[in-house]
Amino acid sequence: MKSVFGALIVTTALAVLASASGCARSTTVVAGSAANITPNRSEADLRINSVEVFGWRGKPQKSYVKIEKWKDSTDPNVPHPETLDLVCQLENLSDSSIQDGDFIALVTMEFIFAPTNLYQGDVSKIMDEVSWGRDVMFDDLKMEVVPFMYKGEKRQITFKGFNLRPLLKDANGADENIWPWALRANIHILNRDMVQVAQGQTVMPMIPSDKRLATR
Repeated sequence: MKSVFGALIVTTALAVLASASGCARSTTVVAGSAANITPNRSEADLRINSVEVFGWRGKPQKSYVKIEKWKDSTDPNVPHPETLDLVCQLENLSDSSIQDGDFIALVTMEFIFAPTNLYQGDVSKIMDEVSWGRDVMFDDLKMEVVPFMYKGEKRQITFKGFNLRPLLKDANGADENIWPWALRANIHILNRDMVQVAQGQTVMPMIPSDKRLATR
């Protein structure tokens, strides 16, 4: 029953986001930056301070690190985990506590897909020229309940287990000219009326292997 209820919430939330994308202000936070996201002023005044990507580095798993740039590599010192987590820091700026379950946090993800021959050493140029899009091979949708928060309190929400393996398998398949150059994670905070009250983003560049770049 819980999973069915959760699926219903997610479906409703996506419909609301599609029809009311302008309800909340948003600011992109590039992975690793310390910039704050502009909050949407609401009755709860809930703000997203940061959105960061984490994963395990090394085999076997040796250290849990923030991933600012993903690089396809055989070097164990270069972070390139196949499974990613998103860590979102929330802050309650309102004059009262927020009750557990008053809000939900929803994640969606998009990618930049482009030919490898467009790369001239700067992923941001590709991002300026190519539109973001969803990949059906990637399970990008996750939801978490915003926990109880005292007035002025900061809390972290972690979305675990975004599996890149199907995406990478497809990118390294028959059409080796296309690569996912960047991942953009979008976090939406919705109240119980499915109204979006805050939104945040983070962008993580994704670089193919040196061998792949040499043959483009």
